[in-house]
Amino acid sequence: MKISTTLAFAGIKTGVMGLLRWMARHPFLALVVMLLAWRLHGEVMKAYWDRKIDQWCENEPMLQILVTERVPPDPGRIGPLGPYVPLKPQFPAGSKSEYVAGDVYYMTWVEEIIRDGSPQVTKFTTEIVLSRTGEILARAIGYGRSGGDFIVVDHFSSHACGPTDGQLFDAIFMRGG
Repeated sequence: MKISTTLAFAGIKTGVMGLLRWMARHPFLALVVMLLAWRLHGEVMKAYWDRKIDQWCENEPMLQILVTERVPPDPGRIGPLGPYVPLKPQFPAGSKSEYVAGDVYYMTWVEEIIRDGSPQVTKFTTEIVLSRTGEILARAIGYGRSGGDFIVVDHFSSHACGPTDGQLFDAIFMRGG
């Protein structure tokens, strides 16, 4: 048993030494092979996480409406062209940090980093909350991947799924102005 183990390590050592000798004799080709391996690894990782995101989106309800009827947007947040062109901020309900007395609703955003690195994978949760009771009226969940590219020329590639804020607003706020 000891002889076969020694032979296995000797074979590995001989293989590694042979590879290092080849790399020393052909540095340009060795660099090209390493870059291609790095590129292949990045593409495999992007494809893996894109598929994982699509699976999460198929298995989890992305838009959860928790009220039985549509509600009017905050009167103070309706712009001259209606609730989708508001005075402040750019949503029919402001964020909790922008909450002012008298606002009927506020929004919360949570970003949970599932994988930090390259690529980065994130879960996004947006909730619209009734101010006076703290009741959650609607929740939108989405997942996204950014980065993982070999060489970035303009911006990172990305992949995402889930409802947009507009779909969330359309689901619970009445249109009108």
